[in-house]
Amino acid sequence: MGDGEYGSTTEVKEMLGIFSTDTVDDAIIARYVLRGNRQVDNDLAGFIETLEVASASITDDLKSASNHWASRLYSQFRQTFERADQFQETYKDTIQGVKTRLTSIPTVKTSIRSATKAYVTEPLKSDPLLE
Repeated sequence: MGDGEYGSTTEVKEMLGIFSTDTVDDAIIARYVLRGNRQVDNDLAGFIETLEVASASITDDLKSASNHWASRLYSQFRQTFERADQFQETYKDTIQGVKTRLTSIPTVKTSIRSATKAYVTEPLKSDPLLE
C-alpha cells in the first residue's frame, strides 16, 4: 500500500465547517490527517501491497476516507462524540466500498498481502507518567 497521502488539512477543515482563516487548530488537524492516512493504509494493507490507482473514484474515496477519519479524531478531541460517530460510520462505509471494488478486480485478488503500518502517534506532553 505504501505511505499514502490522501487527506488534507484544508479538506478536513471544510468538512468540519472551520473557516480557512481560523488556524488555531491547524497543527492538531494536520496530525489527525497523518493518522487518517495511516488508518487508510492499515485498513487496506491486507488487500494489496501496492495500489496503482487507475480509477479516479478510488482515489477520491481514499481521500474521503482519510478526511473522515481525521474529522472523527478532531470531533472526539472537541468532545462532539455523536458527530465523531457519524464520521466513523462514513469512513467504514467508504473503506468497505473500496475493498469490495478492489476484490472484484481479478489481478488484485492474486496480489493479496498482509502488512501493518505503525500509527502516527505521539505521547501527550502533559502526561505525568512521561516525566
